[in-house]
Amino acid sequence: MMKLLDKLQFAEGVKGFIVLICLLWVIPCEAKEYVSGKDYFELPNTVSGVSDVVEYFSFNCPHCYYFEMKSDINNSIVASFPSGTSFERYHSSHIAPFGSELTRAWAVANFLHKQSEMTPIIFNAMQKSNVVHDKKSLQALFINQGMKTNELTSIWDSTEITAAVNRQDTLASSLGLRFVPAFFVRGKYLVNNMALDTTTDESFEKDYAGIIRYLLNKNQ
Repeated sequence: MMKLLDKLQFAEGVKGFIVLICLLWVIPCEAKEYVSGKDYFELPNTVSGVSDVVEYFSFNCPHCYYFEMKSDINNSIVASFPSGTSFERYHSSHIAPFGSELTRAWAVANFLHKQSEMTPIIFNAMQKSNVVHDKKSLQALFINQGMKTNELTSIWDSTEITAAVNRQDTLASSLGLRFVPAFFVRGKYLVNNMALDTTTDESFEKDYAGIIRYLLNKNQ
């Protein structure tokens, strides 16, 4: 039979082995380093007065459509943000057709707190059914959801909405927006989508979430 001392030494050995296995499991996940100029870009000038994370997208962008409508990539990325992370989602006016009017439509959806309701409707209208041909047909998407025409008209070109549109366009210029979807972190970093793991949607989401967490904590 194993003596008591031998049993204790054996138990300690097993415990140490288990701890080592746990460390080997955890360390690769925690130690991943992302490289500036490869995995992300550093902006020439830090933009102040912005949320921790700012996303730009376009209703005309096929990749944005996939992120939102064909997978759950966008929601998964946003859901992965650490608690307390401030986040804003803006629309790019620079992708035709109707880029500026779509930014205004996004501002209206935000003003009405109907982002979740209107996002799939506008995406499908622009990239699937192609029913938007002008400002009137774009406004019809809101009216079809029960909004009164005169109420929408008064909001559409209001001072508040125009200011929101200008903020989105001005910030895009300050950040040097050059592609969508784009995630900017702390007004200083831009995630390089092309460098992420695209093996599966899940690996892409995990890599995207990882680099955003890394950048949020960088130089803190």
